[in-house]
Amino acid sequence: MRPLQNNEKRLAAVFGLLMIAYLHWWGYGEWQSLNRSVQQKEIDLIAEKNAATIILEKKELWLERQKFLSEKQPTAKEPDLASANLIDTIQKSAEAHQLKITEIALQSTQSLPHAFQTSATVKLTGKFENIVQWLYQLQGPENFTILIRSSIKSDPNPPQVLAEFEIARWYQPILTKP
Repeated sequence: MRPLQNNEKRLAAVFGLLMIAYLHWWGYGEWQSLNRSVQQKEIDLIAEKNAATIILEKKELWLERQKFLSEKQPTAKEPDLASANLIDTIQKSAEAHQLKITEIALQSTQSLPHAFQTSATVKLTGKFENIVQWLYQLQGPENFTILIRSSIKSDPNPPQVLAEFEIARWYQPILTKP
C-alpha cells in the first residue's frame, strides 16, 4: 500500500469530519425522538395515575354502581331471545299508551365493552302526550332501554303525530368461553 499524498490526507480528514458530524446529527435526532417518547409515556402514566386515584377515592360509589348493574341489568342467553323480548316490550308498552305501531324492524345486535345491545326501529302514530309518557316509561333506569335516534312529525290529522325511534336495550355482556 502506498503512502497517502497531502491532498488525499486532507480529503480523508474532511470525509472523517463529515462522517462524525453526520453521526452526531443523526444521534441527536434519535435522542430527541427517544426523549419525546419518554416524556409522552410519563404524561400518559401521570394521567392514568390521576384517573386511578379518582376511581379509588370514589370506590364506594363505583362498587354500588357495579352491584346495581349486576343485580338489575338483564341477561341475554341468546341474541335472538333478547331481540324478541325487546320487540315484545315495545309492542305491549305502546299498546298500553294507546299508540299504534305502523312498522317495527330489528337492527343488528352489537357487543359493546360494557354491554350487549339489541335494538329496533319503530314507527308509530298517536298523541304527542302519549308518546312522551311512553318514552318516559320505556326508558326507566331499571329497564336498561335507551333512545338512540328520534324523529317526530306532525300528522295530517291533528293532534296525532308520526314518530320514528331507534330503541335499544342493554344486556349484561355475553361472556364467550375460550
